Amino acid sequence: MASTSGPAHLGGLAEALLGLALFSGPWLLGRAPDPARNALTALVGLKAAQALAARAWAGAVVPPLLLPALCLPAVAVLQLLLGRSVAPAWTAEALLMLLALLGAAAAWGARAADRPPALRLAALTLATCLAQALFGAWQASRGTPTVYGLGSEAVTTPYGSYVNHNHFAGLVGMGALLAAGLALGLVRRAGGPSPGSLGLFGV
Repeated sequence: MASTSGPAHLGGLAEALLGLALFSGPWLLGRAPDPARNALTALVGLKAAQALAARAWAGAVVPPLLLPALCLPAVAVLQLLLGRSVAPAWTAEALLMLLALLGAAAAWGARAADRPPALRLAALTLATCLAQALFGAWQASRGTPTVYGLGSEAVTTPYGSYVNHNHFAGLVGMGALLAAGLALGLVRRAGGPSPGSLGLFGV
């Protein structure tokens, strides 16, 4: 019993903190200074490593997504080692952020192989996207080109907590496709529309 409680506890804690980062991340993007962004990156990277360590502790195989995903940051590593980057500091910063996010994707992908964690991830993603959509509509209704009431030269086409409406559209578009997929899945399993599927289509 003790041999499985440790990995389970470690994996559950990592999932909770990764979920917190997933929900809080979009709200920081508009006006977050570099230290806040770097702190969030460090949190995501730490908890992704914690989740992967829990799998290793439990004797699970390496997530299939992890090794192919590492090919992309390998390009940045080669640029730094060969001196081919025009801005090494920015390349290193982008590399750390990429590693953290890829680690989170690999950790979630492995944990979401089980239905309960997958449903929790889907629900949290939809809640985040829906909250951003409502906030974005409210911000737009005010008719001021600001983020959280503040404007700057970097805020060009703001929407919600994003300085660029295209970035906002990317997040909410992901949520819309996820909601539609879940709704269609409910329709197929139920053999027709149900309150749950209609609610998801509404989202």
